Amino acid sequence: MSETPLPYVTQAPWYIKIWALPALVAVACAVWPNPTPVVIQLWEQGSLFFRVAMIITAVITPIGVLGLFFERTIFKRTGIEHRSKFLKTMVKPYSDIKALEYNTRSLGRPESLKIIFSDSYSITITGGTANLRTVTDIIEAHATNTVPIKYN
Repeated sequence: MSETPLPYVTQAPWYIKIWALPALVAVACAVWPNPTPVVIQLWEQGSLFFRVAMIITAVITPIGVLGLFFERTIFKRTGIEHRSKFLKTMVKPYSDIKALEYNTRSLGRPESLKIIFSDSYSITITGGTANLRTVTDIIEAHATNTVPIKYN
């Protein structure tokens, strides 16, 4: 095991953030205020299924973009600092880690590592945002107790 320099930061890479911008621009253009917004025209012409899909898209897209731009986890010598997509910051020591869950890559989903703390708070790190082996090595090196790893 090689010594990983700390702090180790996990966040979405810049090229993924660039791909998120067109989705946000498309939603913004659809609801742009003008005499006859595109979203109103689509709403009037669409079926009930299409209307539900529009509502879900208008809610999920901005939340996903917030996660890409603001969510970040930093592994420090003293513990783990996690900032959520809504800018709530939480700091937990390595001794609070209860278990790790490793989920392998499946259809449409990247591999991920879920860190579960003793107070049931959890952080999920996907394979595209960090090297999961490095994260596991950091936790094993700094945890005071043995952390069980569950493989799914």
